[in-house]
Amino acid sequence: MKNRLRFIAIIVLTLATVNHVTGQTTTRFVANFDSDWKFFPGDTTNAYETNFNDNAWRLLDLPPSGKDIIAMIRRDRNHPSIVLWSAGNEIPEQASDNGAEMYKKLASLFHSEDPTRPVSVACDNIAADGKPAKIEFLNLLDIVGYNYVDRWHERRELYYSIDRHDHPSWKMIGTESGSAGSVRANYSLGSSTEVVNGGYNSRMIRAEQLWKFVAINPYVIGDFMWTGIDYLGESRWPSKSASSGIIDLCGFPKDGFFFYKSQWTKEPVLHIFPHWNWLGREGQVIPVLAYTNCDAVELFVNGKSYGEKR
Repeated sequence: MKNRLRFIAIIVLTLATVNHVTGQTTTRFVANFDSDWKFFPGDTTNAYETNFNDNAWRLLDLPPSGKDIIAMIRRDRNHPSIVLWSAGNEIPEQASDNGAEMYKKLASLFHSEDPTRPVSVACDNIAADGKPAKIEFLNLLDIVGYNYVDRWHERRELYYSIDRHDHPSWKMIGTESGSAGSVRANYSLGSSTEVVNGGYNSRMIRAEQLWKFVAINPYVIGDFMWTGIDYLGESRWPSKSASSGIIDLCGFPKDGFFFYKSQWTKEPVLHIFPHWNWLGREGQVIPVLAYTNCDAVELFVNGKSYGEKR
């Protein structure tokens, strides 16, 4: 695992200096181009196809995004931190009849401009009900990108192993996965003051189990979490930002940050939560969690041991 590519956005505490931005922007580890491939008249007013149309590229039988793909690659291909190109994110053509042919055209641009790096697409419907991504499309990808590999039925626990069995030649990467996000320092014991029903001790399970699978199975290259850092948008009033990151908008690490730190550093890590100020909860048993890479952790409260975990 030490030599694996670690595709997680961590900006503070010197763990990494990685940030992934979709669009035609240079990124560390992966440069992604969400090209909105197909000509969908009136499909979405803000689509790339609608706002950056160029009929000259249609004459070359390429989408208008072609010139920008070439410009992006020529700008960034000498950066050693780029190890993978992405030709799109959650594009509907993954499940369309002509999606494979459209991808071939885009992939040929990437490969002709940079034959040294693989090309992927972040697919969100690989095993979807109703209209899954087509195998002939996925077979063309140098590395098959999975958005939320645990989204579909038994894959919640089996993850990539199903496709590993059916398609042993595939190389795989998690292009978007859930993180151990939360609202920093916000904990709840439930609405009843008589019964403890902690709401902070389960959200991380999904991310932890997925990372365990990725870490021990070398045929999965790595994993992108959504997200490393909180961001404005995708929220409900009165909130203005999403809380899915493990770092908040001020740059402060949340609890989930220390889970990943405990996995990726040799220095001792011990982070416990929640806080101990629970007015009106005196005498109740409060769930206490710890992220650590130590061999054993023992919990003391007021000099009394409450047990050791290994």
